[in-house]
Amino acid sequence: GKNSWFGFAKTIFYDDFSNNERKLKRLTPISTSEYPTPASRPAFSLLDNQKIADTFNLNIPEWDQILELVLSR
Repeated sequence: GKNSWFGFAKTIFYDDFSNNERKLKRLTPISTSEYPTPASRPAFSLLDNQKIADTFNLNIPEWDQILELVLSR
């Protein structure tokens, strides 16, 4: 599936995979222009591995399933 960096961060900080107490109270999205970086970034881009899956004929699990597995360790 596709996701934004904000969606990825939100999942990490707000989904309680390991039943640990959450330390972050609020997460605020920002625009690309609000995050200064030397590299030029597109106005709208998503994290997406579909091209790799299609090119190499791979069945890649959804990102949140893998994230849950990693964070629950």
